[in-house]
This record gives sequence, structure tokens and C-alpha cells, in this order.
Amino acid sequence: MTQVSKEYRNKDILADYDDGKGMAVRELASAYGLSDKQIKNILKAQGVDSIPRQPKVREQSISSVHARLGLHLYDYRFEKGHSDYYAANQINLSTLKLRRIERGRQEVDLLTLQDIAAYTETPLDDLVRKIYANG
Repeated sequence: MTQVSKEYRNKDILADYDDGKGMAVRELASAYGLSDKQIKNILKAQGVDSIPRQPKVREQSISSVHARLGLHLYDYRFEKGHSDYYAANQINLSTLKLRRIERGRQEVDLLTLQDIAAYTETPLDDLVRKIYANG
């Protein structure tokens, strides 16, 4: 992962910790594939003291198809080192909606799917095949 990608990931972690949902360190570690200690160090580096929080019931993806679409978008964004703000503007979405799509928690219409395909430089038919694979 490039330094730029780590910076964007760290900003996302901070946003998830501070956005009112108050994700617990354990939830963040699970969501980002990091250890609790790594999450605490990221928060500390951002000037935030981690406080004990009860994990909330984790909101599940709408479906495995939504989860695969979100993962495709998330992976591409981080591979390119794009911020959520930049990617959202490229796809004509709010950053909130982009992040909900990345987590598989947002319905997506055909026009948005086309915009995602264009942003990720993936032909629409290939994208559809990819997200419906094994689904």
C-alpha cells in the first residue's frame, strides 16, 4: 500500500471513529483488516485518544452482490490513491453515498453502476459479471 493510500485509509478510519456512529476499535480493526493496536496507533497519530466503546451491531451489506461491488470500488480507489472526495466527484455521488456503496449498504441504480464502471475503468459487462460471480 502506498503512503498516499495509507493516508486516505487513515482518514477513513478517523471518520468512522468520529462520525457519530462511534465504531469501536475492535470493529475498525475488523473492517480494515488491522490489529487493535494498529488502529489505536492510527488514532493516536491523528491526535485522537481511543476510548472504550461497546461495539454496535454491525450493519450488514444488502447482499453479496452489493458487497462485491463495494469491494471493487474500494480496492480501485485505494489502488489509485484517490480520496473519497475525489472518487465521489468522479462518480457524481456524495462522499457519504460513496462510502455506503463501498460497504455494500447502498442500493445502486443503473446510471450509478455505469458511472462506477467508468471511474474504475472496467467495462460495464465485465463489472456486472464480476459482482454477480458466485452470487
